Amino acid sequence: PGVLNAVRETMSDALASNFIDMSSLLLEERDSRERRLTPEFVERFFVDGLRHLDGRIVAGTDRDWRIDFVPQAIRHEVRSASTGEFGSDGRIITFNKERLRREPPAEFSAPGHPLFDAVLGRILEEGRPALASGTVFLDKETKEPYLVWLLETAVVNGEGEEVHKRLLALRQRGDSFERITPGVLLDLPPADAAPAIPEGLKAIADSDAAIASATDLYTAEYLEEVTSEQQRRVSIVEDALQRSVNDNLSALQLQLDRQHEDQAAGKEMGIAIRTTNEQIDNLTEGLKQRRQSLKRQSVTAIQTPRVVGVAAVIPGHVPHVIEEGQGGDHTTVEMAAMQVVMEYERAQGREPEDVSKTGVGCDVRSEAANGGVRYIEVKGHAATGDVTLYYTEWQLAHRMREEFFIYEVDYATTKPELRIVQDPVGKGVQAMERVTEYRIRAADLRAVAESRATDTR
Repeated sequence: PGVLNAVRETMSDALASNFIDMSSLLLEERDSRERRLTPEFVERFFVDGLRHLDGRIVAGTDRDWRIDFVPQAIRHEVRSASTGEFGSDGRIITFNKERLRREPPAEFSAPGHPLFDAVLGRILEEGRPALASGTVFLDKETKEPYLVWLLETAVVNGEGEEVHKRLLALRQRGDSFERITPGVLLDLPPADAAPAIPEGLKAIADSDAAIASATDLYTAEYLEEVTSEQQRRVSIVEDALQRSVNDNLSALQLQLDRQHEDQAAGKEMGIAIRTTNEQIDNLTEGLKQRRQSLKRQSVTAIQTPRVVGVAAVIPGHVPHVIEEGQGGDHTTVEMAAMQVVMEYERAQGREPEDVSKTGVGCDVRSEAANGGVRYIEVKGHAATGDVTLYYTEWQLAHRMREEFFIYEVDYATTKPELRIVQDPVGKGVQAMERVTEYRIRAADLRAVAESRATDTR
């Protein structure tokens, strides 16, 4: 139902307007690609979730799956949604749209599908106590432990309807909070055994402080963003409504004029005239009520964020990179590589922004004057070496494709050599998965490098 409503809203917006704002649509499409989950991520969640709930699902040979058994509790939940879906087993599903064009027929599964949503609901219900109690992750790039808070907030309109919901994330170090993306946790492997959480970290874990910080850091910007979009939609609907009512009123007025002419000619038109006047009154009153409703819909308020989970993140013990030459201090190498990349981007006429600490899946977001964007993952080496991409980085590479770049800087602290690879996924670069990482051999990356800038400093 949520998906159908979203489609209907989008279609009504487009049909209600005299023109299509392409720039707005392109920005929305880009934002969607930056945020959305890849089919691989959705597939992994559903398969792991169904198996966790004692369902049975078997991988096929053509990017599809056969559902052998759906637990009775999930079947019941699916049927209770009254969508015509029964949660039956013995069917073939896929998470990839291209697979739908081939035989044998497969059913597309994604968020919004009753069976998918039932599995999601069960997993969330089961996981809420664990989220509330917290967990521990390892971060091999940090020297000091920190907390990651997950909070949820929503915007409601004057009708009391929830118009938007968002998951927020904060990183807490000491008494300081900073904004990050919730996906940052996807890059952190969970501890194999429950390690001791530093007492100092426990002492600073204050949910009220997290809520206050989320309110300060997020809510004003979030409310402004949603309110602007809500008012835009209301304006479009109101204009379309007014045009429609005006057309109907004009038609009714012409009908009423003809009826009065017939009455003047001696015909009995009393009932017809009364009916037409009632239609005009009802239409006018309906317009008034609809306008009042739209006015209430344009008024928005934000709910106080609530904590849904907290994680302690402690330093890991795995080295960040394996260098072929001298190791060097990673922080120094990383900073040197970032400097090379930022200078190169500015020299090319683009405006680079360092987003490396936000967990968005890349280190630099660089925008050109024509609106084109490069999502750049920077990989620096003291000498040379393989490249490791974290989970969110590899996912972003799949989502953004031709807009995703790996900028690899060899000899970053001495005589930098910059290699640029656009769309590693499209070029067939193979990566070896390691829990939350994807390792790409140096030779494989160099084979598809499109350009090289030597000693850019």
